[in-house]
Amino acid sequence: MSRFPEVTSRAPAINLFGHIQSELGIGEISRRLVSLLVASGVDLNIVPFEANTARKQHPLVHKTGQYNPLAHSISCVNADQLVSLISFFGIAHSSNTSHTGIWAWELEDFPSLFSQVANLLDQVWTLSDFARNSIAATVTTPVKTVNVPVPVPTSETELKRIDFGVPKGTFLVSTSFDFNSDVDRKNPEGAIVAYKMAFPEVRSSTLVVKSINGQNHEEEFERLKAAAEDRQDIIFLDGYLNHYENQSLLELSDLYLSLHRAEGYGLNLADSMARKTAVIATGYSGNLDFMDDESSVLVPHV
Repeated sequence: MSRFPEVTSRAPAINLFGHIQSELGIGEISRRLVSLLVASGVDLNIVPFEANTARKQHPLVHKTGQYNPLAHSISCVNADQLVSLISFFGIAHSSNTSHTGIWAWELEDFPSLFSQVANLLDQVWTLSDFARNSIAATVTTPVKTVNVPVPVPTSETELKRIDFGVPKGTFLVSTSFDFNSDVDRKNPEGAIVAYKMAFPEVRSSTLVVKSINGQNHEEEFERLKAAAEDRQDIIFLDGYLNHYENQSLLELSDLYLSLHRAEGYGLNLADSMARKTAVIATGYSGNLDFMDDESSVLVPHV
């Protein structure tokens, strides 16, 4: 039986460590988990851990605190940073409190060097069955799939396409990625090539290639621009947008395109579907937890 505490009015606070203000995928996952737990009435103690290179300007919605060694802990920090987190806060492996780690992973093979890291945890939670199968094949710690909260908007965005430099009457296709992540895995070049095949002439369509951290990867950025062949209907939008702007771009798109080679989950895909934006994506990896041939267009893979 799990030692994770039941949710009661007298339950001790749960420490939740996460990249609370960092604008990156694992940071967004931690924020959604916080919202879910707070809404569920859990006595939550949010402890920021911002050891990453992403911009850290996401607004704080909930009060943060200091690590409580007497409480159970959840760390929304990937395997490569778990030892640093434990060392920084002095988290002891105790028989009285549990420590659950939330790990995102995108590939079929999970590195064996993290097998010992997993022993520092009582259990690992991950975001999809694809990621769970990968991690569980390497570690002996119990691994479970947890559902990522995907909020459904209750009102339409107030932003317009012109706010993103997109013509008003165009058929809008968007794709997005982080240059600091694995660009080949996200495969934005494949999205550009596919778009040009679908729309061989510049007429009434637009592709927005949304990215961040392009300034750190000039060679890869130039390769993508070369693939666009100076098409005026392909817009490169590199730089940080706030959460509202990012979600608005998904809502304003007619189609979200992801020809990825692997996804641990696919937050942008799920968020697009929640906004009734059509989705075309590779029929492989974590996104299959919520996508099928009835809800989206799945692209075959080799």
